[in-house]
Amino acid sequence: MRASYFDDEFYPTPNNLIEKMVEPYLKKSSFNTYLPDLTYCDPCAGNGAIIDYLTLIAKNSTPDIYCFERDNDLQAILQQKDCTVLGSDFLQYNGDLHFD
Repeated sequence: MRASYFDDEFYPTPNNLIEKMVEPYLKKSSFNTYLPDLTYCDPCAGNGAIIDYLTLIAKNSTPDIYCFERDNDLQAILQQKDCTVLGSDFLQYNGDLHFD
């Protein structure tokens, strides 16, 4: 059972799943783990669990992360995390940005 302040469609992505999603994009060396210079888009960002993880493992760099979220309260949380919210429906996006 999950309790949430947000609506019944709010399903935060667990860290172990995020790790599996991100693993193919990581470059590993003996000194550091870093993200390549990619532009990221989270099409349904929720409270920013994926964004938090990407920011955490980016170490000394700040990845370009954009997102979409339909819930206004969650959008406010994402904006506090300095994430660029491009709108509420990624299927309607027709901007100039291209995402990796």
